[in-house]
Amino acid sequence: MAEGGGKTGTTDDKPDFARGIPAGDLPEGAMIEGTLGEDKVLLLRRDGAVTAIGARCTHLGAPLAKGIVAEGEIRCPWHHARFSLETGEAVGAPAFAPLPCYRAEERDGRITVTGRREAADSSLGKSSLGKSPGKVVIVGGGAGGHACAEWLARAGHGAAVTLVSDDPDPPYDRTFCSKQYLSGKAPREKTRLAPESFYGGEGPRLLRDRVVSLDLGAEEIVTAGGERLAYDALVIATGAAPQTPDLPGFDRPEVHTLRSLADADALIAAAEKARSVAVVGASFIGLEVAAAMIAREKRVTVVAPDAVPLAKVLGEAVGRFVQGLHEEKGVTFRLGRKVEGFDGTALALDDGSRIEADLVVLGTGVSPRTDLAEAAGLALAEKDAGGGIVVDATLAASAPGIYAIG
Repeated sequence: MAEGGGKTGTTDDKPDFARGIPAGDLPEGAMIEGTLGEDKVLLLRRDGAVTAIGARCTHLGAPLAKGIVAEGEIRCPWHHARFSLETGEAVGAPAFAPLPCYRAEERDGRITVTGRREAADSSLGKSSLGKSPGKVVIVGGGAGGHACAEWLARAGHGAAVTLVSDDPDPPYDRTFCSKQYLSGKAPREKTRLAPESFYGGEGPRLLRDRVVSLDLGAEEIVTAGGERLAYDALVIATGAAPQTPDLPGFDRPEVHTLRSLADADALIAAAEKARSVAVVGASFIGLEVAAAMIAREKRVTVVAPDAVPLAKVLGEAVGRFVQGLHEEKGVTFRLGRKVEGFDGTALALDDGSRIEADLVVLGTGVSPRTDLAEAAGLALAEKDAGGGIVVDATLAASAPGIYAIG
């Protein structure tokens, strides 16, 4: 059973674990964040035993004291990365770096942290796969594809992996595209999921090319560059593509979608010249773009047919709270309204009003990229069930040796 986060201490006065805390302050199931010198450390008690690990997720620094513990792992409250409590190892994306582990002692009614213990082995379960998976081809260089390559490499099979990506950039953290990088708070190089050296040498191979077909009979993939790559296991991680409403003017250069790092580059360049930005859609991406454009000191209006942003996924109370946070920063909302077109200077709404905009960003959802799978005859879900590739509990698709993730 998952367990909620417990006591975390105050923001400004966290306990010094070198001095120790009363053992009674850490009852069964509790978590307390404190310090050891400059380190942020999390103490937790499970089944009577005390564990001390790094307090912040290695992905984006979320406070793990607000996460949950289940089955020997702690899960990040933001993006659900998972870490082993025993070893600190990152066992679930989007985090890949392990948490530091510490020595905790309980004696004479006090708990103290005495220093770091040996870090977790960076290889993840070398025996967990049993026999070698053979040649593995991964189609798609997003977070899912990279995570698959990373885990295979940790299990000792990196040299057998080829990741094929039509993105000009090496695998990157897509969350940066609409957050830190777009708002100007992080440089471009911070978006990378792995150093350049990961894809090379004895590690996985990164092939920058576009897959044009899957030859299931020959167990090969065919690329636009003419390569035919044989596989023993094929992983389809092609992700999704932004949806662009079929409306007048939405093919204009001032209208942008945001899915890739290149899209973020284009949007940043366009924002340099824009004074007013209209965001169509109050989705997570739409609201993140609105916040990023406010950080760049633009006048921002969000237009959406919903009465409350994010109400369908988070409920009305949380949706109104999120809306209020954005309004406090200067975002204007036009809710309950539909867009009818864009003439290059303003959006036309269904009530006859207009919203001036030098730049329009669409946050109108995505559709799974299933063209390759469909052409190869793999089973797909119905559109009202998401329209993705049908898989079983092991992520296996409807043909032998083929898996789909992401």
